[in-house]
Amino acid sequence: MKKQLFLGLIIVEMSISAGYAQLPKIPRRIPANRVSSKVAAVVRQHALTPSERAILPVNGIATHRVFRGGRKDLRVSALFDTQNSLVSEIMKVGQNWKLKSYTPTLSRDLFPKYGKLDEQAVYNASNFIMNNLEKWAEHETEFLKHLQVQVYRDIPWENYLPARPGGFIFMGETHYHPGTYRTIFQALKSLRENNPDLKIIFPTEYVPDTLGKSTFSDHPNPLRIRTEEDLKQALFTKEQMAFDFLKKIMDLDVEVVGIEPQSAVTDAFLKERGLSEMTPQEKDNRYNFARSSAIVIERNKKWVEHLQQLHEQNPDKLIFVHCGATHSSRNILSSVPNLLEGDTFVVQIFPWTELLQVSPAFYWEVVFNNMHRELLELGPRQVFSFKSGFNLLPKEKQELFKTAFGADMVIGLSR
Repeated sequence: MKKQLFLGLIIVEMSISAGYAQLPKIPRRIPANRVSSKVAAVVRQHALTPSERAILPVNGIATHRVFRGGRKDLRVSALFDTQNSLVSEIMKVGQNWKLKSYTPTLSRDLFPKYGKLDEQAVYNASNFIMNNLEKWAEHETEFLKHLQVQVYRDIPWENYLPARPGGFIFMGETHYHPGTYRTIFQALKSLRENNPDLKIIFPTEYVPDTLGKSTFSDHPNPLRIRTEEDLKQALFTKEQMAFDFLKKIMDLDVEVVGIEPQSAVTDAFLKERGLSEMTPQEKDNRYNFARSSAIVIERNKKWVEHLQQLHEQNPDKLIFVHCGATHSSRNILSSVPNLLEGDTFVVQIFPWTELLQVSPAFYWEVVFNNMHRELLELGPRQVFSFKSGFNLLPKEKQELFKTAFGADMVIGLSR
């Protein structure tokens, strides 16, 4: 019996011998440009019984689970019945533990004001995840039935991305990863080729909202990048591939705009530390300050201000937002899409090993519990999305499932 355990409890790889379904395996070599998990259906196999047929994965995602009999995992056996527990119940236990043992980024000794705010922000964010998890758990099986996974070498973006003027597309990613840059560029190139008259603005976290001094209470206009020299002057990362990436975006006749309140963050940091200017000794403290939950909320609010202004000034343009995945996740309380009014579509892009960051429900249910390693070898990009019938669900349920999923679309990069 070949099996893989989830928390020592659940069989998640279903190539199981006598007593269980004779499920097909996905072949390792398929030369097509686009490879779907549906290829499993054409693999020669023994006839399945009705009960076996009922637990086959749908589009690569299992809608049923097989539980391991016998031994219980000692770490969690006292918390619930491991024989009959759904994944959602296990997740709730883990999230409750996290809620009770959270560790904010900022020390109250170094940051007396923002340290307290950071503790509250982490607590509120954890509660948000927990509350959504409890609401979602009642619909766990239905959630899975509305998801699909496709594997591509080249993603047909026209089948996924909305191209509506006045809307917002968010591309949340892992910074400075070549695969994410290639994926985002290909998405924009596809939008441009399939919609030649569509005007696109590209707000990015990599460029500040002003080159002057600013505070969070100020309201600078987002910084517009018109030339390569403008980009060289404004880009605050020294990564060459980040510069090359944004330059290629500009070459698509897409306007790059800076929205990161870099100066305002520095101003708040100096006031909190009682300093008049930055020093090399404070570099790490400033870095931790900018990444703390309390300051990320302030940064996100400023982004929302900039994005709303861009929308009001350019109602005929599509606003394609480039940022870190933490800023754009629907599973995070004060993310930009959750604060922003308007038509939003969220894409999260991660190397395969970092998909845990999308959302608890997505990772444990869809990734850990369903994806076969054979599937990863078929193509470098795994696209998780909702099926077309998803839009027929009540709006409230759509929002619940998007929050559990963390996005409208998730891309895993296996290489």
